[in-house]
Amino acid sequence: MVKSNAPGPDIAPALAPSLTWRLERFARLLRFATASRMSDGFGWLTESGQVRPVPTTTLLTARYTHVFSVGDLAGIGDYGALAEHGVARLSSGPLRDSVGWQWDASSEATAKQSYLLAQVILAASSASIAGIPGAGELLDDALGILDESAWDDPEGVVRDTYGFPGTAPDYRGANSNMHAAEGLLAAADALGSEDRADQARRIIDRFVGRIAAAHDWLMPEHFDSSWRVLKDFGRNHRSDEFKPYGVTPGHLFEWARICLNARPGAEPATADALHDWARNLARRGHEVGWRAAGDSGVVYTTTFTGRPVVTRRLHWPLTEAIAATAHLAELQPGEVWDWRLGLYWEDARRDYVEEAGTWAHERGPHPERMTMGRPDAYHVAGAYLSGAADPHRCLAGAARTFAARANGVEDA
Repeated sequence: MVKSNAPGPDIAPALAPSLTWRLERFARLLRFATASRMSDGFGWLTESGQVRPVPTTTLLTARYTHVFSVGDLAGIGDYGALAEHGVARLSSGPLRDSVGWQWDASSEATAKQSYLLAQVILAASSASIAGIPGAGELLDDALGILDESAWDDPEGVVRDTYGFPGTAPDYRGANSNMHAAEGLLAAADALGSEDRADQARRIIDRFVGRIAAAHDWLMPEHFDSSWRVLKDFGRNHRSDEFKPYGVTPGHLFEWARICLNARPGAEPATADALHDWARNLARRGHEVGWRAAGDSGVVYTTTFTGRPVVTRRLHWPLTEAIAATAHLAELQPGEVWDWRLGLYWEDARRDYVEEAGTWAHERGPHPERMTMGRPDAYHVAGAYLSGAADPHRCLAGAARTFAARANGVEDA
């Protein structure tokens, strides 16, 4: 039986930190992240802010480009040059070949991952919104590859891989599609394109409106090409960083956030459905994930009925719980979302948030960490800047409004 995390009558509500505090911590995070610059993109930072001697990756280069673009838009520092560096390296550096983007410069795989393509689309979109030189061309390039190679129009989703020699793998994945939806919503903002927003909503409808709803909002993530759930997928590598076994509560929160990002511009009935789906996903993420294996954070994975499997408490599921719940609290103030948001921030400030604005990437008794150092700024930025802005399709679109409100501008 899944435990209830509903507020009791004698539990005082925790409070989320102020907008000013969150913006200031985001500024610290950006200052820390500047050390990630490498000649080929952006690198993997250690806890002390040094770059690890490993090749840069498309994932880190795209996500830092996105975060520096958001920082430039928020007006808390001159991060445009760093964003421009990322755009240049994604456009023509060793990460890019004739087909798309490789995991790192040493990769030789012919097949490309839609997961990485989605990261490039997000980075290029955020940089375009920030007016970074070359970003528009990079976005056109990435969207062209999406349309020509990765997009499966009859199904309304992206293929997990594209450019595959011979027969494509008999696999469909939720993670690559979740990030594709996020990237397409950002592209919709960057281009003023409702078609791109509709494309994202098709993905959301498939994975949330149909699949998650049919599984009591505990979304399975692995399928064959006929949409049969692969219930044993990942059983032998349960802690896989990208395709773990079972249900990922952090992704339930992340999908909830993306549902809310998809509401602007939608038809009223669709916007209402997206709001309802987000509430259900966030509710189930809270019920099965929050403090399910300790007194802080969100567990990494559960079974398909909500029992904890991998009880590691990584930082990013908690950041996504904060981001989704902050949006829900804006839409429905005074309800349970405010209370939960305060609880999530209570956990974060006690156990994860560091003086540098970074977050510890894992808490708990496990001596060997899944992720070493402090490579992530993408999820952390989302936690700091979510909420307190009218609904936007992406973080870049909301950055100026958030910063203005944090600085006390009344008509922001």
